[in-house]
Amino acid sequence: MSFGAVLGCLTLLSYRYAVTGAFYTIFARSFRAPVAAAIVALYIVSGVLGVATIGAALGDTVSVPGVPPAALEIGLVVLFGALNLVGIALSAKIEDALTVLKILPLLVIPLLLVPFVDPGNFAPASFRGLDFLKCAVVVYWCFTGFELSAIPAKAVADPGQTVPRSLIYVFFAVTVIYLALNFTLIGSVGAPQLAATLTPVADTVERFFHGWGVAVAAVAVVSMLSALNAYLLGTSLVMESFSARRWPWLTFERKGIPVFTVIICTGATAVLLFITRDFSFLASASVIATLVPYLAICYAALKYVERPLAKALAIIGILSTGIVLISSFFI
Repeated sequence: MSFGAVLGCLTLLSYRYAVTGAFYTIFARSFRAPVAAAIVALYIVSGVLGVATIGAALGDTVSVPGVPPAALEIGLVVLFGALNLVGIALSAKIEDALTVLKILPLLVIPLLLVPFVDPGNFAPASFRGLDFLKCAVVVYWCFTGFELSAIPAKAVADPGQTVPRSLIYVFFAVTVIYLALNFTLIGSVGAPQLAATLTPVADTVERFFHGWGVAVAAVAVVSMLSALNAYLLGTSLVMESFSARRWPWLTFERKGIPVFTVIICTGATAVLLFITRDFSFLASASVIATLVPYLAICYAALKYVERPLAKALAIIGILSTGIVLISSFFI
């Protein structure tokens, strides 16, 4: 509910602000300068935490003989930071290729698992106390990142139309893929079996199609690399916009890439992974830091978009996102 409402608010706001750099402009025009700066700074922190979260997940999934997990994670972050410095064209091509490689299998896997779905596996869920909210913050991390489509507005053609459309496509793609994948995973093996493994998709495919689990695990790695690349560039672009009036020297670009902010984000992530590689902690911290900007997006839609739909989405987004945020501090 929170994901859909916040994304809807950002989509409506993008029609208004996309031509001037939608994401940062939303906060700059909706709040006083100190508040807007605090919100954007928090989002930058959440972006660094997000990159570190993906790095930690990669370290838990991939092992290279003789290479410590932390060294592998930091090495991958530095590698993608270096690739981004080559130019935005290369970064975009890499992201396009990784996206295709990760999306196609996610469309095929649910189709392959449909014949194995057993209605008996859809047992009613039982929660003890606030068990659901205990995992809500970590689960929410899977839905963050949709705002990345609105960040590079100045680098796309006709941003006033392109950015909102991309956000709408993201909403439908994520919703359909997640629903289809989770329906077939739970229906084919049941929730207890999925909860007992760190690689539920790969293990499920391996169970019914022996030998293909490794290929699915490789797809998971590709998916994480794609997210790492997008988060790193998106966070760097937000930092560039944030720095324009305060530290203009940080906005130096080479082939469309903000050189200094990419270096800063890459270095900050490497230091963070050196300190901790706890996936749950990093994911939770990233979501908590992201939820405040999400609340600000909903507030901006409530204040500046006159459509009744925007008002309704904003109220739903504020309430649902606020519940997740508040619960994270009491559980």
